[in-house]
Amino acid sequence: MSADGFSSTTSIPASDPLLAVSNLTETTQYRVIVQDGSCEPDTSNRITVTVHPPSTAKLSGDTIICNGSAATLKVEFTGVSPWDFELENDIDTIPITGITANPYEFNVSPSLITDYSLVAMVDGNG
Repeated sequence: MSADGFSSTTSIPASDPLLAVSNLTETTQYRVIVQDGSCEPDTSNRITVTVHPPSTAKLSGDTIICNGSAATLKVEFTGVSPWDFELENDIDTIPITGITANPYEFNVSPSLITDYSLVAMVDGNG
């Protein structure tokens, strides 16, 4: 490990000065050290790539209602608000956006037997 906390280096040729990183599992810092021949190296500022844990959403609210009545469904989130999610029923996909309440409860009033599924979710981290 270097004196300033960096544990490894990767040489990048001047002909292809890009470094692609993927599959990071923890927040990581990067910097660039440029050296040309026998000249003193020049070091950039540190940049931080922040890795957030995966967010989740859970839909609940199994119930039986009569035609014309409403049922309350609930979505519980992890991650950072606001949350956007898509709810799918037997007919439509319904986008619901900008949710800040956790849990989020809402009413549905189907006229037929209907199954609802949470099919997509994005938290405030994107």
